[in-house]
Amino acid sequence: MCDYLYIFIFKSLEILEEDGEIIFITPEYWFKNLHSQFLRNYILKKGHIKEIYYLGENRYFDKVNSSFVIFKIRKKKIHPKIKLFKLRDNVTNLKDIFLNTKKNFKKIIIKQFKENKKWLLFNQELLDKAELIEKSCENKSNKFELFHKFSYTKLNDIAQIANGLVSGLDKAFICDEFLYKKLNNLEKKSLRKVIKSYNLKSYNNENFQNYIFLNGKIIKNFKREYPNFYKHFEKFKKDLENRYNYSKKINYWDWVFLRSFALINSKKNKICIPCKLRVKTYENIKFSLIKDNFLLTQDVTSIYLNKEIKENIFYLLGYLNSKIIKQWIYINNNNRGNVLEFSESPLGSIPIKLINWQNNKEVKIYQKISNLTKKVMKTYDRKLVNEIDELVNLLLTQ
Repeated sequence: MCDYLYIFIFKSLEILEEDGEIIFITPEYWFKNLHSQFLRNYILKKGHIKEIYYLGENRYFDKVNSSFVIFKIRKKKIHPKIKLFKLRDNVTNLKDIFLNTKKNFKKIIIKQFKENKKWLLFNQELLDKAELIEKSCENKSNKFELFHKFSYTKLNDIAQIANGLVSGLDKAFICDEFLYKKLNNLEKKSLRKVIKSYNLKSYNNENFQNYIFLNGKIIKNFKREYPNFYKHFEKFKKDLENRYNYSKKINYWDWVFLRSFALINSKKNKICIPCKLRVKTYENIKFSLIKDNFLLTQDVTSIYLNKEIKENIFYLLGYLNSKIIKQWIYINNNNRGNVLEFSESPLGSIPIKLINWQNNKEVKIYQKISNLTKKVMKTYDRKLVNEIDELVNLLLTQ
């Protein structure tokens, strides 16, 4: 929301009489983002939310695709339950949805929202479960308190999170089989295995693509040393030279932005996920372990465990892919419609259960999760995945 709209809301609540009501419409994203948290807190100080109508991801305004919410504020400092009405999936006639709310909306009763928290539009059972997860991951030591304001240990407390590399024109750097057959030895040594978002599956990556990668190489005569690359790049040269170059002088055959290259290029195992993912349910969220020295394109976000963390990456992979954690991610993600964002900030806030190594029961559960995850990576077995779900659930709810 723009600043003038914030002022309008402030003034509206100020002049509203006690017991008065006011209605606003906003994208669902406003209920979750940090920028709007101050105003959400102000609303809760002045009154309470009486009703919410969640309209889903539909086009209600010309040229605007978003997931809209209509909510009613009552200026009275009490804490009744909120009536949440969610548009049913089978509704097609959007013009007349309010003529029959019982038919077109599913009614849910949830608790009043809390200050400094996102306003989440899900049934109370899911919300309570999400809160239980955070409590189970409570940070009982002072180790991470200097780095975050959360009460629980988060993913970015135990790991580094990095976005992939930017070529600026992917199609120019892909080396297909036809081109590969022409390459000389020097050119073949300049190929790298690259993972894109569509290669990522649950637990494992599926295939990869050879990319031309010449960054950092000393090239005196491009045409003579890399004749087949020279000819290949000719048809892309104009577009390559017109790429946004981040205010750096680069060769047209180089990738434009190697963010986090030292980390991505290391031989560290990394857990990856598409940086944006369109989903229908939490089950569409899939974390993948990339074991070899693959490079990653900008549509992939990667996670690297810190050296001081005793838990291994297989435990983290099974944990992140578990049903209970994916549900937490699904309801807490700053999604726009059905598109979930997996940049550093939303990923970094995921609650992580660190093992109490003095607790034999926790240690045994941890070992089982790690071992089962290794088996699932070799041969995806739904029964084993269900076992991991049960173990993570046990770990978080015991």
